Order: sequence, then C-alpha cells, then structure tokens
Amino acid sequence: MFKARLAAITAAASLMFAYATQAVALGGVNIGVGVSGAWTGLSTSGSHTLRTTSVKETTQKDVDVVIPAIFLQLELPIGFVIGYEHNPGEAELGKSETQRSHITANETSETATQVAQAEVSDHHTYYLESPGFGPMGLYAVVGWSEADVITNENLQTGSAYGDTTVEGWMYGLGMKQSFDNGFFVKAVATFTEYDDISITSDGSNIVAGDIEAYAGKLALGYNF
Repeated sequence: MFKARLAAITAAASLMFAYATQAVALGGVNIGVGVSGAWTGLSTSGSHTLRTTSVKETTQKDVDVVIPAIFLQLELPIGFVIGYEHNPGEAELGKSETQRSHITANETSETATQVAQAEVSDHHTYYLESPGFGPMGLYAVVGWSEADVITNENLQTGSAYGDTTVEGWMYGLGMKQSFDNGFFVKAVATFTEYDDISITSDGSNIVAGDIEAYAGKLALGYNF
C-alpha cells in the first residue's frame, strides 16, 4: 500500500512540476512566500505491550498547541496552487509519569519514577489548493505530511525506544483573498490522519500509536 501511494504521489508531483515549469516559462505564475500560525489539536491513542508479561496498557492523550510555519507556493494561471510548508518547531504528543516498585539485589523495595514522552518535529507538508470560488474565495486543499516522532523516556528497566517517521494525508476547506499590492491571506480548517506507528524498544517492549491532528490556520503571504 505504501509503495502504491508513494508512486501515486510521485506521479502527481511530477505532472504538477512539469506543468508548473511550462507555466513559469510562459509567464503568468505567481511565486508566493509567507508565514502562518495554526491552533492545532493533537489526538494520540496508544498502547504499551510488555515483552515479559504481554500485558497491554492503553492511553489517550489530547494536546492543544499553536504551531508556526513558513511556506513557499506557486499559483498557476488556472488558479491552482502547489506549495510546500515547513513547521520548524516541536509539538509534544503526550507525557506520562508512573511510579513502579521493584526488589533490588539487596532484597529491599525501591520505587522509581518512569517517564515516557514523545514529540513531533521537522513537520513538512506538500499541498495542492483549488482555485478560490465566489466573493469569499472558498477553496479546498489536500496534502501529504511527514514528521519525525522523537521519543524521550527514563524507564526503570533501562530500555529505550528509537525514533521514527510518521506520514499522513491532510484535507481542508478555507477562504483566501489576494490584494492588488501583492499580499494575500488564507484562513483554513484542516484534518490530518497519520499512519499508525509501532516502535519496539531494545528490551522488545512495543509502543503503538495513532495520531490525528485538527487545525485552524491563518496565513499571510506575498506574491512576487
């Protein structure tokens, strides 16, 4: 499935790039740059399976963050827009602290705090926008997003989890307006469904998770 999806993305990107290259050569293409800020709700559901007992613990974390971004885009003569957006910061997916007791080599009981935390960073999105329709400039957008998932843990067992990459599709509806001085604004609501992730620790414990993101974004840009 991943190879088929990647092939479809590559083919679509190649066609759009070829069209954009031809349009640039013929003129009439607006090159835009800008910044945005998005109120984002990250919803993460996950499970932790212990190797030794096969016990599975599940959890649900919802986090609200404001995420800034920068973007570069091409507006084609027919009104479609292809672009790239990058989020330079990090956003925490969730953090948990638990107390766990164990028997030491001296046969005494000892309690330790276990900390598990994960965050997303280096998030980027390739997107395609429809032309704006009507006086409000209503438009639809679809994109493909990718981000690094960084795990930070301090576990009693000494186990450690590696980092991974998560990918997903973004869909949205919004409004956009362009002005005679070259500036433009966009307001859009988006939903991103990321692929499920599974990370195995060096102690063979397994963490699995599903991430969804809801966002309301305001963008300001300038067309050259």
